[in-house]
Amino acid sequence: MSEQRREVIILAAGNMIAESGLAGLSIAAVARNAGFGPATVYSLFPAKNNLIAAVTVNAYSVMAARIRQAIGHDDPFRSQRSAAERLDTVVREFARVVLGERAFATALIHEPAGPEVVRERVYCRRDAANLVEEILRDGVETGELPEQPTALIAGAIVGALIEGLVGGNSPSSAELAGSPAGEGACVDALSRFIRGASGIPGELLAA
Repeated sequence: MSEQRREVIILAAGNMIAESGLAGLSIAAVARNAGFGPATVYSLFPAKNNLIAAVTVNAYSVMAARIRQAIGHDDPFRSQRSAAERLDTVVREFARVVLGERAFATALIHEPAGPEVVRERVYCRRDAANLVEEILRDGVETGELPEQPTALIAGAIVGALIEGLVGGNSPSSAELAGSPAGEGACVDALSRFIRGASGIPGELLAA
């Protein structure tokens, strides 16, 4: 029962964050929207930052599961797919999620928050970097990619992916909507950049 309540509360909190950011979140409002009393929410999440941290982990877990499925993470023959293809899939799946819920993603990734939230943000980035590093290692082992410090490059790729789509210097939703090519051109450019950073030969980046 407590797990079901927890899921309902996290969903209600996520909806509020998507609408008004972290600053607009309150335990009282979450409790009301979830159909519980504030005491129930506090029994599961002692403070607002604990709830935001749980929303962050839940949102990342859903996205990471989608990406893992798309790249065949659990397939023992996954390395038979090129590193270039798998990296491109990571970019496009990430973009599909964050551009579809950009305000929500920006709030969870960038808005000021307490140490509980920061700790989970670090965990999520590390997990994402581990996922990318696995692709890089497979590429190096098959000879598709050059020898490289895979952990370092994977971390840099995750940082570029986040900053490129939801960072302070990324195109705004209005800018993307006003572009003739729209979001597609932005995602294509980011994919080429990330595949190039991994060592994919230049002549293959247009593929």
